[in-house]
Amino acid sequence: MNAFGKVVQRLSLVLVVLGGVCLMVMVVIVNGNIIGRATWGSILGAVELTGMMGGMCIAFAIGYTEYHRSHVEIPVLLSLFKPRVQEIIRAIDLPIAIIAALLIAVPSTMYLATRVLVFHSLTKILFWPIAPFLIVWIIGLLLLCVMLVAHLIEAVGRVVKK
Repeated sequence: MNAFGKVVQRLSLVLVVLGGVCLMVMVVIVNGNIIGRATWGSILGAVELTGMMGGMCIAFAIGYTEYHRSHVEIPVLLSLFKPRVQEIIRAIDLPIAIIAALLIAVPSTMYLATRVLVFHSLTKILFWPIAPFLIVWIIGLLLLCVMLVAHLIEAVGRVVKK
């Protein structure tokens, strides 16, 4: 594995651990809210916190998922073709995935720059700044793009080699 691959591997591992921490925080908040409703009352901002933690969990996990190629794939359709055609289809599929990720990341970045940072947007219940959560989301999408580009380079290399 080259130096870039090692850096990406370590970064994806750190991010998936952070995603796991966000998931555990979500579980604690939801369970605390359930118990709280039965006893002393619900937790202020529980739904808002759960939503933000869910977004961060996804942002941290998508790069890791792509690194391990654990995304959903339909092998039944690809198995109809010869191996070379399968590689070509995968090489065509990756730029589409990169464009899709960028179609989410670019407007998110523009929203961050033009609305969130300018107007100091806050959450509705807890009045927390939205910017850190949006930045984490954008970083997760950009990491996904890096992983997709790395896999695209590998796929094109396999197509050219065959």
